[in-house]
Amino acid sequence: MATETPRKFGRELFGLFLLFWSLLLLLSIVTFDVNDPSLNHVVSSNATVENSAGLFGAYTAGLLNDVFGIGAYIWPLLFAALGAAYVSPVYALHWWRWCGAFLLTVVLLVLGSAWDLSLGDVSGGGMVGNALHGNSSRYLSPVGSALVWLFVLLIGLQLCFDISWFALAALVRDAVRRRWQQHRAGAQAAAADERAAGEPAEPKPARSLGERLAAVGQGLRELRRKTKREMGEPGFFARLRDRLGDIRPLTDDGMPAVYEDDKDAVAVAGDGGAQRDGARRSSGINRMKRLRDARTETPEAGDEAMPARPAAAAEADDVAVVLPWEMPAEQSNEPSVGVTGGGMADASSSYPAACESDAPDAAGDAVPMSGDEAVPLPPLTESVVHGHDGRESRSAAYAATGPGAEEFAAIYEEEAAEALDITAHAPTAEPATTAPGEPAAPSAGVGETVKLVAHKTLAALGRKAPVPLPGLDLLSPPAPDAVRPTEDPARARALMACLRDFDIQAELVRVTPGPVVTMYEVRPAPGVRVNRIANLSGEIALSLKAIAVRIQAPIPGQDTVGIEIPNTERQTVNFRELVASEAFRKGCGPLTMVLGKDIAGRPVLADLAKMPHLLVAGATGAGKSVCLNGILLSLLYRTQPSEMQLLLVDPKRIEMAVYADEPHLVHPVVKEMSDAKNALDWAVHEMDSRYDAMARLGVRNITGYNQKLASYGDALPEDLRDLEPMSYLVIVIDELADLMLTAGREVETSIVRLAQLARASGIHMILATQRPSVNVVTGLIKANFPCRISFQVASVHDSRTILDQAGAEHLLGRGDMLFKPSGGQLQRLHGPFVSDDEVHNVVQYWKRHLSPSYKVDFASWGQEASGPGAGRNGGGGSAANDPVYPAVQAFVTEQGKASISLVQRRFNIGFNRAARIMEQLEQDGIIGPASGSKPRAVVK
Repeated sequence: MATETPRKFGRELFGLFLLFWSLLLLLSIVTFDVNDPSLNHVVSSNATVENSAGLFGAYTAGLLNDVFGIGAYIWPLLFAALGAAYVSPVYALHWWRWCGAFLLTVVLLVLGSAWDLSLGDVSGGGMVGNALHGNSSRYLSPVGSALVWLFVLLIGLQLCFDISWFALAALVRDAVRRRWQQHRAGAQAAAADERAAGEPAEPKPARSLGERLAAVGQGLRELRRKTKREMGEPGFFARLRDRLGDIRPLTDDGMPAVYEDDKDAVAVAGDGGAQRDGARRSSGINRMKRLRDARTETPEAGDEAMPARPAAAAEADDVAVVLPWEMPAEQSNEPSVGVTGGGMADASSSYPAACESDAPDAAGDAVPMSGDEAVPLPPLTESVVHGHDGRESRSAAYAATGPGAEEFAAIYEEEAAEALDITAHAPTAEPATTAPGEPAAPSAGVGETVKLVAHKTLAALGRKAPVPLPGLDLLSPPAPDAVRPTEDPARARALMACLRDFDIQAELVRVTPGPVVTMYEVRPAPGVRVNRIANLSGEIALSLKAIAVRIQAPIPGQDTVGIEIPNTERQTVNFRELVASEAFRKGCGPLTMVLGKDIAGRPVLADLAKMPHLLVAGATGAGKSVCLNGILLSLLYRTQPSEMQLLLVDPKRIEMAVYADEPHLVHPVVKEMSDAKNALDWAVHEMDSRYDAMARLGVRNITGYNQKLASYGDALPEDLRDLEPMSYLVIVIDELADLMLTAGREVETSIVRLAQLARASGIHMILATQRPSVNVVTGLIKANFPCRISFQVASVHDSRTILDQAGAEHLLGRGDMLFKPSGGQLQRLHGPFVSDDEVHNVVQYWKRHLSPSYKVDFASWGQEASGPGAGRNGGGGSAANDPVYPAVQAFVTEQGKASISLVQRRFNIGFNRAARIMEQLEQDGIIGPASGSKPRAVVK
């Protein structure tokens, strides 16, 4: 006992530590704020920490939110349960309840990821939930995965709460049956009353034995329901609480280990000790709510059985049934009646003395029934049916026939079946315990277990576990005090007054408030020219004291004119809100991009694969770079590196520096102009290689290529073994003007060729410039870029250059844009704000999971060896072995100058081949370096 005391003291201290640790975790998670510093969110050192647990709570809650999402709330419950078990063994849980809790946690993570559940700032399912939901939806389809997770949910509930779904269905069935019987009995009683009202009273006939037994069964059920209502035991939940309450660990002899002295206080009588202990366990959870004080009473070894009740007394009409909670106190210790041979036997071999009051006396004492008469019970027969643990089944001892007897027997059969089922599943050995200084087994990381299971499953299937797409927790949520668009009646009246001042009769039809501007739709009176309204933008802006007014006259497809007036307080469009929208989740393709909101506040998306290229222009500070970041983040939120690759050209050197070493990149961010030219040449070569591969498969686009290549599986023909799946390639050039100034002719040729031919091969371009002049955005580029976005520009000429019409000069800046889709009308959109922290979080997410895998080095791409061994990723290589090279060398030496276009025209070859020959001539020292658009000089 002396050694047990320190061990018990240590367990209690460790349990208290776990309880306080769970409270600290709960405080950290409840007060979690997405703006607090965390492992993936860097803030200033002077920033205020909102978490009530300080920096520790901010980092801990941030980590749990990133990994588990809404499942972070499970961890405080886990540690609290472990702490309670260490403090007192009364609260220890069996292993199957831990299994059920684990399955319910997994289902919670999946639901959090699928439905984006949130509680405070903690939302989603984290990385674990996203991985489970994504993989299950991918391999099982959404419907199949829903069925699987529903099955896991049912299993988890059954293990954790000991719920029997078949018993629950039986309860529902019995409730419906009772309701129907009551309805039928009421109808019959009403009909009998109607008949009795018109007929003289007749003597009531004597009831048969079956009818009397049916009355006994109905009376017992009514009494049981009444007793449960009085004791606050509402049926199913009472049974659930009884079972959940019996979660104490068992000692070696099967007794609940509440106190160490309980084991010594139990007296074992004769050979029935084992059966007595088993009945004691079942009696504590019996659903008829037997007397709790009888649990602690012990039998005396000298107790003797009661004498058998005479059969004549059993057949008397005044015999009734007594239930345990109505038994007098002096009778609670009397042994129950059993059957031995042809008479009664001692019941101590089948029922423990402490539970004798739990079993109804089948032969004896009475309880008053409804009505004046008492219903007799049938006598016991000699046959007794024994259960699994040796106790007799009381219901099988009744030999009366008829429907009433069967119904009466079913009451006790249900009770015995439940007790036997619970006893059979009770553990017989004491659970293994851990030392106070050792961590408990259930405290292992749930997330690590889930990840291990997921990776092992995919490894068994021969697949590599894909990285889950980024979660919404990487983005900043909308501000709680954001401005909401509202309608301003005063401004509408001022607008109509301004139109009347200029003698324009019109009717205000509709007002559409938006996040940045409000559109007023007016219908001109007959005879009023639309141009008169369109020329009043300056006058309306002056009258309403607005920054700028844009007039759309008329609105396409309507008989109204749209007047867009800026709001006095503009709303910031949140990027996370658009990514979380249903439209983006469903998406129209892997290259779905978030553009912003229209003037009515609806999300606007676009598919780059259908554009197929995009031209973006705008003045400095108008929102062009933020728009490019939003487009790139949209692609990173929808595609894996194996599905889409990026080629970023950043002449400014700082705009796209945050994307360095991003796994989607096919090459590090290109900053040198010479590398940019080689990058476009490589893209042209990549396009040609892809078309060659498509021709070999006989398909017309990248989608058909990947589908047909996947359809072969392992049965790929020998001549197609070198083919590989193709990924989309998105080329983003942040400043086109710098490229056009340094190598305008070569760059324009590559861009135009890619724009004309690269769509079907899965190569798409996004060009951006802050100087949309005719020298930069040439006619060839405009002709091959039908989709364009214009932010605020300096003049109407720039607006006409980029959009072929005026209007961009009246934009408000800060993301206000005009979007011209392919073959459509202009749309005014408001781009989302994407902060540097959001870009950094998403890029760091991918960098944490994957390393960059660059395909080519543009600095040495033109110098690599050519020939049949140069694969799709290779460059043009050395041109010394080209059969035309000697003739070109002699020609440029004779001319004294050299250029790519001169070699193209003279020898009738393509641009790429001529460019490789020119680079080889420069390496051989025959011609000098390039000097802009001038021809190169011959040095030898």
